Amino acid sequence: MVVVSGASGQTGSRAALKLLERGAKVRAVGRSEEKLQFLKDKGAELAIGDQHDVAFLTKAFRDAQGAYVLIPPKVDAADPRAYYNETGDVIAQAIRDSGIKKIVFLSSLGADQESGTGPVLGLHDVEKKLHSIDSIDMVILRPGYFMENILWNIPVIKNQNINGNPIDPDTKIWMIAAQDIGNRAAELLADLSFSGHSIEDLFGQVISYKEATALIGKKIGKEDLPFVRFPDDAALEALKGLGLSQKTAEAFVELSHGLEQGIVRPTQTDKNKPNAPTTYDAFVSDVFVPAYQAS
Repeated sequence: MVVVSGASGQTGSRAALKLLERGAKVRAVGRSEEKLQFLKDKGAELAIGDQHDVAFLTKAFRDAQGAYVLIPPKVDAADPRAYYNETGDVIAQAIRDSGIKKIVFLSSLGADQESGTGPVLGLHDVEKKLHSIDSIDMVILRPGYFMENILWNIPVIKNQNINGNPIDPDTKIWMIAAQDIGNRAAELLADLSFSGHSIEDLFGQVISYKEATALIGKKIGKEDLPFVRFPDDAALEALKGLGLSQKTAEAFVELSHGLEQGIVRPTQTDKNKPNAPTTYDAFVSDVFVPAYQAS
């Protein structure tokens, strides 16, 4: 039995599906049975509850050989770093109480940094908590900046005919598609041969938002789509308009500056050798364009 937390999310759903395809027994963890029905239909066992409940998560982990673990997103958290730490404490306690032995944890590039990375600072803290558990074998996945983050920009692209954020347009960013993270997590948990504690960077194409915007423009018939670098205050208001709390919005603006400064980068592998296959062009065709057309 392999546990997949966040099983209705971008990476968890992919990991669960790939594990089921490999014939693994999967226990899919989430808050909504309705959102996990597609996995139940394919043979997964469901564990419905709150991942912030130690007793529930301990039960979900119990008798399983391994688990894919992540911090469920909560963009309206009043204090994102505190939220990550509180959730990390629950995860660590549930791991200890359940006796589970193999963990794949979703972190991020930049989690090695002590400051300047916004929401990633919470992952930096949780990594330390998990490293303190000597009884487990663990792989910490540190993926790049999600290509899917551009989906937040669909309204401004569609309605204002611009793309934009607070990042310098020429800054090269190590990016990754969520499906590639889920695929790698599934590979690790299907095999379960990893031992000790290790960190694995994951990234695909290294691309600037100026280049990304040009690709998007061509695919949606707006060849002259410009990229506009938003001032921090404008970016804050736009993020809050999407439902982010003040501190979470501030954290994402800080992350933008961290990307510019080059501190959100691979540290465990050659930064010039992508190890995830999805290109930005393929992501735009397969994910962005359908989402844009459906919006």
